[in-house]
Amino acid sequence: MKQILITLTILLFLPAGALATLVTIPDSNTDRYGGEVFDVFSITVDTDPTIPMAFNIATNYPQTGSTVPGQYYNWTTYPADLILDVEMNGRWDYSIPLINHQTSGGQEFEAGHVYRVDRMWQSSVFKPYGDFSYNDAPVWLREGTDTGLRGTWTWENVPGSNPDYNIVYSLANWEWNDLTDGDLQIYWATATCGNDTIRGTVSPNAVPEPATMLLLGFGLIGLAGFGRESLFKNG
Repeated sequence: MKQILITLTILLFLPAGALATLVTIPDSNTDRYGGEVFDVFSITVDTDPTIPMAFNIATNYPQTGSTVPGQYYNWTTYPADLILDVEMNGRWDYSIPLINHQTSGGQEFEAGHVYRVDRMWQSSVFKPYGDFSYNDAPVWLREGTDTGLRGTWTWENVPGSNPDYNIVYSLANWEWNDLTDGDLQIYWATATCGNDTIRGTVSPNAVPEPATMLLLGFGLIGLAGFGRESLFKNG
C-alpha cells in the first residue's frame, strides 16, 4: 500500500506539463543531399489537443538560409514551410511558413501564420541552371488563405553541434482541435532546395484532467485499503 500511495502522490502533484505527451518524429538522414547544414534530426510535437500548438524542429539549418555552390551558378536556399495533412489523403491541407516570403504573383505569407493550402511550390521551381542534387519536394506555399491561426518561430542555438538549432513554434493562438480531431501528418523539406526531408504522423493524446486524476487516486486508495483489510482478515 505504501508504494501505491507514493506513486499516487507523485502523479497528483506533477505539473501539467510533465504529464503532457510529447511525440518525436525522427529523421533517418538517408535522404539528405549536400552538406551537414541541411541536416534535420527530428520534429517534436505536443499531442495534447487542448493546449496551444507547439513544434520543435532539431536541425542544422539557419534562419538566414544557406548558399549551395555550383559549377556555374550558386543556389541560395531559404527555410521551407512546415506543412500539414489533416485529412490523411496525401494532399497538404495547411502550410506554416518559417520565414516571411511571397510568390511571384506578389501574395505575401507571414512566418508563423497557418494558411489553408491551394497550391505549393516544388523545390525544382527554385533550382538555378546547373548540376545540383536535391529532393523534388513541396517547399513553399504558392497560393493559400490565412486562417487567422498563428504563432511565433524562434531559432534557438544549441551548444556544440548536431543539431545547431532548435526551431521552436510557440505563443500559438490555436490548438490541435482547431485543425482536426484526428491524426496529423507533418512534413518539412528543410530548405527551398528540399535537400533533407522529414515526414511523420502523430495522433492526439489528451492529458488527464485533475478531476480524473483525483478519481483515479481515490480508487487506488480504496483498492489499497480493501487489500489491507483482506490481509488482516486472512491473518
